[in-house]
Amino acid sequence: MLKKIFLLLLTLCALNCAPHSQTKYNSGALSRVKLFKHLKNSTVALVMETCRIRNSVGECELKLQRIYCSGVWINKSEFLTAHHCVQSYVTRKSTDDEIEKGEDLKLAGKMISFLSKDQVPEGNDTGRVNVQFPKKGTIVSFSSHDDLALVRVDSQYYTDSFVKVSKEKIKVGQEIHVVGHTVGIPFTYSYGHVSGIREHDRTTLSMSNRLVIQVTAPIYFGNSGGGLYTRSGELIGIASYMNIRAPMHLGFFAHRDAIQCFLAKCKKK
Repeated sequence: MLKKIFLLLLTLCALNCAPHSQTKYNSGALSRVKLFKHLKNSTVALVMETCRIRNSVGECELKLQRIYCSGVWINKSEFLTAHHCVQSYVTRKSTDDEIEKGEDLKLAGKMISFLSKDQVPEGNDTGRVNVQFPKKGTIVSFSSHDDLALVRVDSQYYTDSFVKVSKEKIKVGQEIHVVGHTVGIPFTYSYGHVSGIREHDRTTLSMSNRLVIQVTAPIYFGNSGGGLYTRSGELIGIASYMNIRAPMHLGFFAHRDAIQCFLAKCKKK
């Protein structure tokens, strides 16, 4: 009888005394740290030149690069971003006559400027980077409907850090991770869950609806073009827009299915 009581006490102690909760928390935190490092290396910063200091006659004396959007390496020579990001860059660089033509700007073949992870200083919180010569990439394809664009770089800018597009079904409630340049602040990380799969109503723009992923992780200006990832680091979305009426600025991402279809069309060109 005493032997049975002793064994019961040992069992209860094993269940209640082991520091299981702390171990699990540390393990989860460590995995997120490793995941962020990989996603950070796979994220680019789209930049525009801006004047920081002007002299008395209005000439610019100090030019800086302003981070305005994000992008995601999907192979060693190409990254994905949002169509509206490259559209705004090309529009700013175009003449008034070209701008009036809208989509006739012919984005394909245009050059855009970007910075890779090694060019963005750690701890920068201004969105402005003192880089005189940013890297250049060529827009090879885009979809205004799905808000996606593909940019290709020369061999001198190839990378070993890129992500693959997930093939798993996206489910409401699944864990997600977001990395982007929120309001220009480099490599801002957040995580949350898929809160809905929606059809974005584009009827007011005379366009058909498109499938988007709604998430609980907040995004803001600068996240556009950045990635939405599974906990294994696979890409399932590209940041497209937000609902600023919501308290936490609900984020919406181009759906993985749209990305796959877009890339399949790109490969045919």
